Amino acid sequence: MAKRTRKSCSCNANSTVYTASAWWDQSDPSMQAVAITARKAKAAIGKMIREAARSARDDESYRTIREAEGDLHWSGVHTFRLSDLANARELPGAIQDLNDGGIWYPETP
Repeated sequence: MAKRTRKSCSCNANSTVYTASAWWDQSDPSMQAVAITARKAKAAIGKMIREAARSARDDESYRTIREAEGDLHWSGVHTFRLSDLANARELPGAIQDLNDGGIWYPETP
């Protein structure tokens, strides 16, 4: 059986990337993941949502993780050119993160 290899990326400013954002109800986006595949973007934002819900439960803002997840929303996955998402200061780090692990987590305001 052939060994599965990790998809490599030679990302640059013109590379197509996939992004997903999430936010709490009545709030601006507070989480974002940019990835080399739509599947990676969806998985990354799902993990961020679960972690935020768990944290909200742990600090007693919500009784359950499921209740907290009910107040979290996400954008779906969208396609962009990397240079449309990263400014000149962020671009080298974004390219490095995408080439190394396939995901970049930009800062959100």
